[in-house]
Order: sequence, then C-alpha cells, then structure tokens
Amino acid sequence: MKKNLFLLFSLLLVGCNYTPSDSDIVVGLGSEITNLNTFEIFLDNVKQGKEDNIRIVSYTDEGDPIIKDVNYDGTSIYAETDFTRDKFGTSRVESISCNSIDSKVTVTPEKSEEYFLSECEPSQPSGNLWSHPLTVYEVSN
Repeated sequence: MKKNLFLLFSLLLVGCNYTPSDSDIVVGLGSEITNLNTFEIFLDNVKQGKEDNIRIVSYTDEGDPIIKDVNYDGTSIYAETDFTRDKFGTSRVESISCNSIDSKVTVTPEKSEEYFLSECEPSQPSGNLWSHPLTVYEVSN
C-alpha cells in the first residue's frame, strides 16, 4: 500500500512539472540561457516583418516554471504568460498584444540586455506582465 501511494505521489509531482522542448528558450537560474540563438532569430524576424513564434521558459527562485508563448504575425506580437505552475504565483494565464520589442542595456559589472514588449494592450495588465519582460541576458564585451 505504501509503495502504491509513493508511486501515485511521484506521478502527481511529475505531472505538475514542465520539461522544456529542444526549441524552447530556457532562462535558468542566474544568467544561463539555452537556445539564445532562437531568440535572436525571432528578433531578426520581427524586424523584417516575418511571422515567427517562440516559447520562453523561466524559473522562479523555488524552481517553478513560468512559460511565455510569444507569436508574431507580421504586424503584432501576442504574448501569453502561464503562471499556473508557480506554486506561489497568481495561478492564471495572462495575454497581451503589443506592437514592438524594445531593449535596454544595463551597465553593471555583468553588462546585461533586457528585452521587453511595448505599445501593448491592455495597457495596464495585472501581475507580472506590468513591465512586459521577455528576457535578460549578459552581453559579451
């Protein structure tokens, strides 16, 4: 009986987690990013007006995944952020439509570049989408 309960509990835990695909852009704890080239290709496609989509997976301090699906249709950028796997978060999915992607370089000992969505509707979304971040990464010198 104890073995069956352990197996059931283990399956429930595995069902709650998310395993990124090989094409996901994964922002790990710290500054580690997997598939950064996919993000850079997406940025180039947006600049050229080419349709594209990406999935960005970031993690909370506790290790819970936050999943952001970003779709560019050649005109507008649609982002859907899934907070449902965050045990301490809002447990909802939020959507936003934007017209552009901006970047900001932060000069610190580890120079970084932040990309965020701008010219968005709704203009004052709730929760973590307030500043519409996409990702942050270190810029090589």
